[in-house]
Amino acid sequence: MKRYLVLLLLLPALLGAATLHYQLNFEEDSPSGFTTAPARLHLPVYEINVLLPAGSSLHSFDLQFTHSRPPVHSYSQLNPPWHDSFQVLDAAPSYHTPPAFQYLGLKRWGDLYYASFAILPYDVQSSLWRQQAELTLSYTQDRYSRNLIPNTLLQNDFFINQTKIHDWYQRQTTRNYDFLVVGKSIHFPYLSEWDAFRQSQGFIIEYADINTILAENNGANDADKLRNYLKSQYEASPFTYLLLVGDHDVVPVAYLTPEPNGYDLVPSDFFYSDLSSDWDSNGNGKYGEYSSGVGEGDWLIDFTPEVFVGRLSTNSFMELGNIASRIVAFETDTTGYRNKALLPAAYFNYGGEPLPQFSQTDGGVMMELFKNTVLRDYECTTLYEQAGYLPSLPSDYPLDYDILNDQIRNHDYGIISWAAHGSATSSSRKVWMNDNNGNNLPDPYEMQWFQMVDLDSFGSITTSGGSVIFAASCYNGYIDASLISLAEHALTRKGVGIIAATRTGWYKPGWVNPGWGGISSYNYHFLEQYAQNGLSLGAAHAHTNLLHTRYYLFGDPLDSDGIIWPELQNVYTYLLFGDPAVGHTEMEYPAGEILVYIPDGEADYRLINTLSDVSQMNVVYSNRLIEDYDYLSNFFAVFAIIEDYQLPPWEEDALDSYLASGGKLYMEGGGVDWNIDHPLYQKFDVVSYAPISEPVEFVRSLSNTWVNWASHPTYRNISNQSEGTERILWGGSVTGPGFNLAYLNNQNDYKTIASTFFLREIVDDTPNSPANSFVELITYLLTQLEVLVVTPNAQETVPAVIPSLSAYPNPSRGQLTIQLENFAKGNHILAIYNLRGQKINSLILDDRNRHTQSWDGKDTSGRQCPPGIYILKSGNLHKKITLIPKT
Repeated sequence: MKRYLVLLLLLPALLGAATLHYQLNFEEDSPSGFTTAPARLHLPVYEINVLLPAGSSLHSFDLQFTHSRPPVHSYSQLNPPWHDSFQVLDAAPSYHTPPAFQYLGLKRWGDLYYASFAILPYDVQSSLWRQQAELTLSYTQDRYSRNLIPNTLLQNDFFINQTKIHDWYQRQTTRNYDFLVVGKSIHFPYLSEWDAFRQSQGFIIEYADINTILAENNGANDADKLRNYLKSQYEASPFTYLLLVGDHDVVPVAYLTPEPNGYDLVPSDFFYSDLSSDWDSNGNGKYGEYSSGVGEGDWLIDFTPEVFVGRLSTNSFMELGNIASRIVAFETDTTGYRNKALLPAAYFNYGGEPLPQFSQTDGGVMMELFKNTVLRDYECTTLYEQAGYLPSLPSDYPLDYDILNDQIRNHDYGIISWAAHGSATSSSRKVWMNDNNGNNLPDPYEMQWFQMVDLDSFGSITTSGGSVIFAASCYNGYIDASLISLAEHALTRKGVGIIAATRTGWYKPGWVNPGWGGISSYNYHFLEQYAQNGLSLGAAHAHTNLLHTRYYLFGDPLDSDGIIWPELQNVYTYLLFGDPAVGHTEMEYPAGEILVYIPDGEADYRLINTLSDVSQMNVVYSNRLIEDYDYLSNFFAVFAIIEDYQLPPWEEDALDSYLASGGKLYMEGGGVDWNIDHPLYQKFDVVSYAPISEPVEFVRSLSNTWVNWASHPTYRNISNQSEGTERILWGGSVTGPGFNLAYLNNQNDYKTIASTFFLREIVDDTPNSPANSFVELITYLLTQLEVLVVTPNAQETVPAVIPSLSAYPNPSRGQLTIQLENFAKGNHILAIYNLRGQKINSLILDDRNRHTQSWDGKDTSGRQCPPGIYILKSGNLHKKITLIPKT
């Protein structure tokens, strides 16, 4: 420990230390959450997260309380025990004084770094409320860390200093893709209708085969291999949504252990959502153990979601197709049924059972709270227990198997949220039938169990509307059982997204409001995020997990009997069966896509972000090209930053084919030999000479000048081979000679810029400097490539009128109308490919048919093409279409 402290003290000298100072105020009625350990005081807890610059290390911190006062409320109540229908977790009562604050560690959310603290303002010993405190932190920073704000950060108050976020971090303005689908390749065509709909919302979707992932990635087990693959993809280009397609035997689930050094394993996909954490911090081979503080358990888990995750847990082609169609119908429904909620709820326990100290826990009380708060804008139908000795609250219908089945099978509800004791295939009611002995206590022999909902409840469905279902019952999502679970079955017949427990869910007997924690609070917060706040299913699920760990995962590190881990099990066990993007609002679709290809260097985020801002297009960064017939044709322009990299022959051929089909290519690099006898380099129409030996301190066009910081560059002097190729940039030093740095070859069929200087060496804007900005240089290059056009009068650049390829209806049952717009006159060949890259047909679009043609869904031999995804391609345009079965 002493060496650890010495290292921390040396860091400021090595990297340069900075200090943050904040005054904290703790309002008594607005805590982050409460301590929840059984038989311990129920005390308000405030989580304080302090944002730090990217790559920071915390050197030291100090927290001093500065003002105290008598509390408004009493804090003498002890927490109830945990119960999961089978076992009770309790402890001996204790009123000892907990620590005033706890350092929870240096955490990450994607690229964001932050220090986290839990503070208990109530002082048990003095009975005073510590109203104010001063927090001082000293940190060191790695200035070369990537600093993107994750797309999954939705709160504007997660950090106490959130206003600093734009000083230290920037929004991600580009993406390779934002939706990753992982499963078996043979399953993907059955998602075609879903794929077409999500693309129409502006999503860029990438598919990855699970067998390839598991074969090519290392890890302690299959789940670890998959997570390592996801981490590498996220590091290369952050994405937002992850859809796992297949049951646990196809796409692995992770097995987590919430109990410290425990043995029970909880199947969970949360392992794939939090990609920045160390899930086995203590190295004992058990992932996800509860930590009471730094150095205890798996303390390096931060619970922040880098990715929103859902799973279609079936291996059936037909069921996948049905689920995909139901999701699209749900998302596009205009009848209004999505604003209806069905709320059936049973007693979890009556007062005095199964243990005498248990307070009554009525699911009807929970649903009434939901109805009047987070579901207040919904038309709610309630079913509460009306049978037996002690009926629940009044409800629209009595809680009854046949009545509930009728509502599920014959009526459409956007939300179904049930609460009861459960198993893998059903949820059941426990009813106190009578009090024959007159003792006013629910004796075991006075209890009777009745089925509430089961697999048959989702048989003979007569309506087509899908539902979002929350199953507040144990085991309803038992994903790794030999037989199908209730949640999986409901997904195939009725659901678009189902939150269900893969193992036990723990509840708090006597629950009356969300501050109590347990499964009822988890249910409340999910509906709060999805129904009230309008988040997508995946975002609502992930932020419920994060919120639950912030609100209720507080223990006492000095109390070995404090039992907190069941709250963590609730986070792990509730899995999202369904599409995580359900409820996602439409995204603005970009005007086109630009590829930034940097094969042998770091990502140039300044270039990527500036291209995106100036072009209003989606910019994709990649360090490799893909050997695929259709890959490069996706891009309206390509910026190839080659530097000293030697293009292999197949990449030269791919880029040449891209230009031959009408592409626009900017290529730079001191190591590029423009004299190579290859069609690619011939399209640049330049020759290169010996490297420039003089400093290049500026880069200039006819009207602009940019400062360059490379004093000893490896640039080559170049010149044009024909008069049709125009010099657009040159440079040198103030006192030295000038050199030719970039040429434009503007052909009707393609456009190229050959550049021998490095964009990364252009100096950023300098206040009061006459030099032009980097933004102006990128604007100039895009204008030369005609990605942007200049309006005649105002000299403003706007995105070029981009040729487009459309097809409708899409999806289609076999007859499509295909049209080219904003295209040059003449004949244009339209090729149609399947997903294997095989050309199956081709059409001619010309002036006579106004660049419009019909396709009957048949190949060149006149055979009907099978349902699935197909690619239309003309020049550098492409369009993904979907054929669906004929009715």
